[in-house]
Amino acid sequence: MIQVLFTTLHVTAPVCYKRAVVAGFIHRIYRSCSTWMNFHQSLILAKEILEQNQYPAEFYDPIISNTIDKLKSATTTTNQPVSATEPVATTPKHLYRIQYRGKATDNYVKKLREANAPIQPVITLRKLRSFLPSLKEPVSSKLATLLVYKIKCPSCPACYVGWTNRHLTTRFGEHCSKRAGPVRRHFEQ
Repeated sequence: MIQVLFTTLHVTAPVCYKRAVVAGFIHRIYRSCSTWMNFHQSLILAKEILEQNQYPAEFYDPIISNTIDKLKSATTTTNQPVSATEPVATTPKHLYRIQYRGKATDNYVKKLREANAPIQPVITLRKLRSFLPSLKEPVSSKLATLLVYKIKCPSCPACYVGWTNRHLTTRFGEHCSKRAGPVRRHFEQ
């Protein structure tokens, strides 16, 4: 059962999200470290964390090296002036939300990009609670709070509707113990 649960969790995130986790990790390390020695030590720690989260080395090593290459090239090209022949702005694309359903979603997004569609696909994930049962025990109605309740008289059509932010059993106890309360007086008659 546990093995099936882990394989289900592994499939629920697109590969592009997993790549972004690794690349974002490297960017954060680069911004927070003041020396290359600190960067190297933090990179070793990051690789250990990725391995503990079941990221294989053959997956994250190319992403790390590409990200470092981009960071190095970005620092060298920031001092160069921008060419006047480069396009400055493009037309904005509309955001299009797509729920991730595995490889089919990846193929669909790829086809949209190849077709140069005027939309920007945003991949959303299903929440775990939508397809896994809750492991938490439900709260008994007697111990529930923030409730609207109704007390019916068994001998006549009268009823009392109330609201409580305390436990329901505590509030019913108050109705039964108070001599001046309307519920207690009605039941005594």
